[in-house]
Amino acid sequence: MLATDFPSAPQGDDTATYIVRLRDNVTQYEMSSFIRDVKGQAGTAAIVNCTFTGVFKGFTARMKPAYMQSLKDHNIIRYIEPNRVFRVGFVDAPPPEPQN
Repeated sequence: MLATDFPSAPQGDDTATYIVRLRDNVTQYEMSSFIRDVKGQAGTAAIVNCTFTGVFKGFTARMKPAYMQSLKDHNIIRYIEPNRVFRVGFVDAPPPEPQN
């Protein structure tokens, strides 16, 4: 089995895509307000791509590293990590050598 990790590609302007997971006890209102603030205050430093409300609360955003660092200590955030794609596949291996 082969697993490969592909980090998000740089966008040419030193931005990368991150997953921002919010704390479990955050209400829908708090989450919406926080995302609205990020969109309003970040300018071109962050672009929110999509939000998550099912298994966990959070969002993905393309951000400059400095802006991402400024969000890390906010009390609503559980963690921020790079958005990555993992691919798992099978590799054909040659048959084992006969043992004498």
